[in-house]
Amino acid sequence: MRFLCNQNSVSIVQGVICLFYHLKSDCDYRLDGFAMSRIQATINECNDPVDITLRISCEKPKLDWSRTFTGAIDTEELPGYWQKIYLQVKQQYSSNSKKYGIQVTVLSEKFKNVEIMNSTLKLYGESCSVLNERAKIAVAILGTLAGLAVIGIIVVIILKKRRDRALSYLSTPPLVENAEHPENTFHANSMHGGMSDETTYQNRPDFQDMVTYSGLTRNDHQRF
Repeated sequence: MRFLCNQNSVSIVQGVICLFYHLKSDCDYRLDGFAMSRIQATINECNDPVDITLRISCEKPKLDWSRTFTGAIDTEELPGYWQKIYLQVKQQYSSNSKKYGIQVTVLSEKFKNVEIMNSTLKLYGESCSVLNERAKIAVAILGTLAGLAVIGIIVVIILKKRRDRALSYLSTPPLVENAEHPENTFHANSMHGGMSDETTYQNRPDFQDMVTYSGLTRNDHQRF
């Protein structure tokens, strides 16, 4: 049985390594006894660790298969074919040299193994954002801790002000307090049997003279 995939393609190749351009590879490949249509690969340089996504599509048999490979060596079975076919991916990345090596081989029980990708690329990280996922999580955690610290400082300041206000109130001398609030003095005198303003005024000498001059005695004035 012979499978022909992507029969309209004009770039069917055999025994040729698929090359990468801007971290992507896209080629058609036919292996011994069967054919796979498009083999697409994308190197995800922004992931930590760097990984690669492979997609294989075919018209006969109907196939649209994709996987993201993250390990140093991974092997996955390709479904849909009349015999067992496996895709083996080997990858290695050096953070010092920024070099990424990728090797993809098709393994078959009946036919010989065929290497379809074997490249070493320099990764510059130009397509990556400033922060990767781990850095974003770290920034979010630090931001939360900083916010909690600010809230804690505000609470401490408010409590300290209330405490200082309470201590200041408790340590204020009575005379100073009476000077600031004279109504408290009158209230205190009334509560402790002190003389009222009217009694004090009646005991003044000039008041006695006024009473005598008017012909009224002290008792008359009090009755009046």
